[in-house]
Formats: sequence, structure tokens, C-alpha cells
Amino acid sequence: MHGDHFFDLPFIILSEYINKRTKKLIIIGPKDLKKELNKLMNLAFKNNLNKYITDLDIIFMDALTVQDNEISNELYLSSIKLVHGNLKNCYGYLLKKNDKTLAITGDTEICPGLTYMLKKASYCLIDVNNIGDHITMDNLKQLIKEYNITFIPVHFPDEIEKELTTLNQVKVIKPGEQFYL
Repeated sequence: MHGDHFFDLPFIILSEYINKRTKKLIIIGPKDLKKELNKLMNLAFKNNLNKYITDLDIIFMDALTVQDNEISNELYLSSIKLVHGNLKNCYGYLLKKNDKTLAITGDTEICPGLTYMLKKASYCLIDVNNIGDHITMDNLKQLIKEYNITFIPVHFPDEIEKELTTLNQVKVIKPGEQFYL
């Protein structure tokens, strides 16, 4: 629950409220996510909290309980415990549909959970950050050698973008660009 990974959640909820979302919104994370989100919602919107939350069909799922859950038409989600320094409740996710699997790492370092995810993945959204307890550029280069998948780096500093674009098996997505699996 680093701020750069979930502080925008109140504004995602507001956007879905403004756009009159009718489909359920599934929010998955550590068991304390709903409590922490309530704090953020109160900071962001004060008295409008209940209106936004109750008018949307929001389902909170504890990442520990998400294993091969069908979340949409033949789209399955599993959470994988990862390691990020001494922080607790760090997860990555596998989204599977038919013969394609997308791994999403979040902040992590090389660990058994990451290895498990990469063995199952066709594509991997992977945080690459040269600061401790994260996947570094050197780690990514090693992973490219070990796994025959497409890596889509996210959350990386601007100074490594040019080098990322030169790596085989790496697809750099520009802000606002969409990609399809």
C-alpha cells in the first residue's frame, strides 16, 4: 500500500461514479485496503464518501483469497505473494484468459513468487526501478535471458527509458498508449 500504488484509487472511484458505471468494480489488495481507502476517501472528498461508494457496485477482495477466481467471462485472476524488502502484504497478480497469461508485479525483488509468475506468464507488467528492493535494470536483463516472454516495464525512472527500448522481449508503453494481448 505505497502511496504511488493506491493514492489514486479515490479518483478512480470518482471517475467511475461520474461516468455512471453500472458493472461491478472489483478492487483487490491486502485485507486492510478498504479501511485505508476509507481514510483516503475522507481526505479527498469529506462528506461525499458514502455517495460515491454506495452508488457503485464495489467488491473488495482480500488478495490472500484470490486463487483462480473467474472475475469476468473466462478471465481468471490469482494473487501471488511477493517480497518487497520487509514490507508485508505485497502481491503480484496473474490474469489468465484462454492460452494467454498476464503477470503484474507491483514493487518486488527477485523472489520465489516472481519466479512462479514468470513461469506461467506470456506477458509481464514489471516495475523496474534501480532503487533497492526493486527489480533493477540488471535484474530485468537476467530475467529476459531466463524467460521467453514479453516484459512491459512500468514505474521506471525516465533516465532508463532509452535503454529499455533497446532490449529484446521488452515493449515500452507510452503514456496514454493502449496495448492488447
